[in-house]
Parts: sequence; structure tokens; C-alpha cells
Amino acid sequence: MSESKTPFFVGKSFVYDYGSLVAHDHFVTDTLLRFEVVGGPFAGVKGEAPFEAHEVSPDVWMITWQESNGATVVHIDDFVRGISYSNFTDAQLGFHRMLGNIRELGE
Repeated sequence: MSESKTPFFVGKSFVYDYGSLVAHDHFVTDTLLRFEVVGGPFAGVKGEAPFEAHEVSPDVWMITWQESNGATVVHIDDFVRGISYSNFTDAQLGFHRMLGNIRELGE
């Protein structure tokens, strides 16, 4: 296993657009994420959560967290290609698989 390093995206905000769901994620520190769902059926959900990030190949990161309502989220984010695979379980235990785009907020 390689040594961990601080992800380059710490301190930055991103738009995750999956079509049916749009979220803004701000990586406050290397362990704290603030999120807000701004489009789709979960619009208005927001909060912060501790997260873990592991680089699985150059600039491709697996990012995981659990929200205070019990929802769990796993992303595989390819920041070079701007692609995000997201799997999450909502607070009612519904399972969702999504493929979308990532861009830095403000670009």
C-alpha cells in the first residue's frame, strides 16, 4: 500500500453533475467535506461529514463518507477526465448508482 498524501482538491469546491442530481462539494480539510445537493430529488440536503480519500491511480480518487442522516457515499472521481462514478445509499436505504461530470466550482 502506498503512503497517503494530501489530496490536491483540499480547499477547493466542485460541482458534481449527474443529470438527475447536482451537488456542490467543498473539501474543507483533508478529512472534512461540506456538501449541498442543489438539483434533483434530494435538493436542499446539505451538511458536512468526515471523509476519506485514497488515490487509486494518478488523479483518480476513491472518496467515501457517511452523512449525519445515515446516508453513505462512495465516489470514484477522475479529476483529469472530469468524470465521477457515485454510489450512495440514502437515509431510507435506497441504493443509487450514478455517472456524471466534475468541474471545479467557479470555472
